Amino acid sequence: MKEEIATLVQGLSPSIDGTIKNFKGVISPVIWLGNEEVGLQWYTDNQKYWHLTDKNNAISLDKKQNEVVLKITFIDKPVKVKDQLCYTLGLVATPCKPFPADFRQWELKLNGINGQPKWQFMWGQWNRQGDYSGHGPYGYNVVGESVKKDIEKELSATSAQGKLFWLYWHSAAIWKGDPVLKIFGSEWGFEYSASANPLTSWRTFFNAPSQRDYIIWRFWKTLQENPWLGQGVGGVYIDCAQACWNDYEGERLYEILNRRDMQKRFYLGLKKDWPKLLVCNHQSYCVHMSQLSFSDIHLTGEHLTGEIARDMNYFKILTLDGMRAEYIGKNYGIPVIFLPQLLRSVAGDPQKEAIVNGPQGKAFTEHLLGMLWVHDVIPYNAYVYPGPIVWAGKAKAEFGWDKDTAFSGYWENSSLVQSQTDNSLVVTSVFTRPHKVMFVVMNNSDKDGFVILKPDWNKLNLSRPDYLTDVYARQECLADKDKCAETADLKIKVEDHIKLLVKARNFRVVAADSEKK
Repeated sequence: MKEEIATLVQGLSPSIDGTIKNFKGVISPVIWLGNEEVGLQWYTDNQKYWHLTDKNNAISLDKKQNEVVLKITFIDKPVKVKDQLCYTLGLVATPCKPFPADFRQWELKLNGINGQPKWQFMWGQWNRQGDYSGHGPYGYNVVGESVKKDIEKELSATSAQGKLFWLYWHSAAIWKGDPVLKIFGSEWGFEYSASANPLTSWRTFFNAPSQRDYIIWRFWKTLQENPWLGQGVGGVYIDCAQACWNDYEGERLYEILNRRDMQKRFYLGLKKDWPKLLVCNHQSYCVHMSQLSFSDIHLTGEHLTGEIARDMNYFKILTLDGMRAEYIGKNYGIPVIFLPQLLRSVAGDPQKEAIVNGPQGKAFTEHLLGMLWVHDVIPYNAYVYPGPIVWAGKAKAEFGWDKDTAFSGYWENSSLVQSQTDNSLVVTSVFTRPHKVMFVVMNNSDKDGFVILKPDWNKLNLSRPDYLTDVYARQECLADKDKCAETADLKIKVEDHIKLLVKARNFRVVAADSEKK
């Protein structure tokens, strides 16, 4: 690729943070090269005919004078061909589809901001069976006959409480008590158990076409027989949706084609009969556009749980290049919801849990929030100190968070605002809408820093305001009246420039209303 196109990389290795650099290593089945707008994703589904003297020679990335070269090596030694050499390869151009105009409203609904129906992804009880009151069987998408009326009432009651349930589907499992195993169990390699506990399931990779047929039909039939279910939920939350390596018929297979087939057929069928329902794929790190092309939302972040356990934060994990390569979504064509893992990473350690739930935890959450906000990524208010994401949501709702709000990232907005700082890790992104502007300044370094902003008010289509308001700090003040005594002046005077102090690993958000005269 030309170097101006290949400025970012994703999927090469979890240790690569998105930065283009020389690399050599083992096979990675899905690799994307591109920039903040476009890219090309390569993938394969098996290694059967790869013959290498050193498995670390499988993939190399070379940054040259005017280009970046990704080289895939299948054979690097003499091989006696007995029958045939067969390779399955794929290419996906990104973005794979237009970015949805209303995705900002999804953030307000996800976190229940300003009375919006709060999305409940993890409604695992909708398919419970019999007298069992807990989580329904993984991979058995059927409403229990004896509890159907109870579930319908539960759905209606939670809607009145300002919640919007989603149907939870654990897509990597099939329940051991599923009657279909009486017929297809031997073909799929799963034994049927008439007395199976609701939480006992087989791990499945959907290699058999008949299994994919069954899963898609079963979900469709459930919604057809229970129209109140499709009408009362926000969408389908597909957990464990990513492709994985597995052994099948003597081959080491990456199930990306199986997953794509099932996802595509499920998505198109759902949209045909229930067009208002959304599909959210939870597949952390795995930005597989062969699948995600047939989804509305990509939920990610769980893969970082182990990495943040020691320091309880994302300071050394999330980088600016990494955010643009993996999380901004627009270069792939799908909005991203980031699922934090601060509390889950320290679960069972009371001392660390107290830190995450205390003042330090607030600072850790604000760092993550700033990294997401400056890249226009949706934060999920879960497993973190809860206040900051709520305050940010209220600031966004007050500003106006819908299809009329435009984003211009720090990598592309020099015509709108000049940002002067002596720290390359202090960056400024801009949100605009009619008669309004919001500047989000993120400091991803370990030292406090100043930034001087010089907006071009004409290009922003605004008259220069007399002052900007620190809208995030204002929402924090409204939530905690005692905090107001400690908070600096919320109004920043605007002259020929705007000077802001941004604390280490934190952010500032300032905004103004000013109709152009």
